[in-house]
Amino acid sequence: MTNFLSDAAPADLCLHAANFCYLASYLTRDMLWLRILTCVGMSLQIVFFTCGSVPMFGPTAWMAAFVGINLIQIARLLRYRERIQLNAEEAALSAEAFEHLTREELADLLTRSVRIGTRQTVEFNPHELTEGELTEDEIVLRDMAFGGLTRGDLLNLVTRRFHGTTAHLTPSRVRRWTERRKRRWNQWTAQRAAKKAGRSDPPVPPAAPARSDDEAGTLLPPE
Repeated sequence: MTNFLSDAAPADLCLHAANFCYLASYLTRDMLWLRILTCVGMSLQIVFFTCGSVPMFGPTAWMAAFVGINLIQIARLLRYRERIQLNAEEAALSAEAFEHLTREELADLLTRSVRIGTRQTVEFNPHELTEGELTEDEIVLRDMAFGGLTRGDLLNLVTRRFHGTTAHLTPSRVRRWTERRKRRWNQWTAQRAAKKAGRSDPPVPPAAPARSDDEAGTLLPPE
């Protein structure tokens, strides 16, 4: 490896470094970092095309154009993220109520809120936000609309959607909802593992005692 690096020309090293940047961009979910890594890779390729033994100005011009396009898109993404930044009150709600949620849980909650329209002033059933599984249409909506967003983007969008609406979302209720989801997931995985092991009657964890609506982790109108 050391001999390879010492024998390689600087332009060739730029080409290899560019390919590593492209590889890293394929592995990230964040669209901003994808474009940044792509710009870095293309800039390194410009060095490769212009500083090689035979300069190639045609590919260099195309790479420069692609870098310019990506820089414009980066600026648009930065403006978008600036628009969804939280104020002090929203940041406090985010830290208390949503910070512990995973990216998947944030995407599910945002998808449900879009379906039932939490920004409307009409009353809605709070159980629709936390109970049951997503339908096939909702899964498609979640994956297509929110699949390219980072956890930070989803966290800000969820907080802004529930802040100041007719639904009062307390941190303790969100945490109890998350705990119920995890218990149901653990129960499902235990049953699936038992079936794979050939057991006909997989053990089922004892059901949690019934709780009132206020203890069940639902969303209730503000007092």
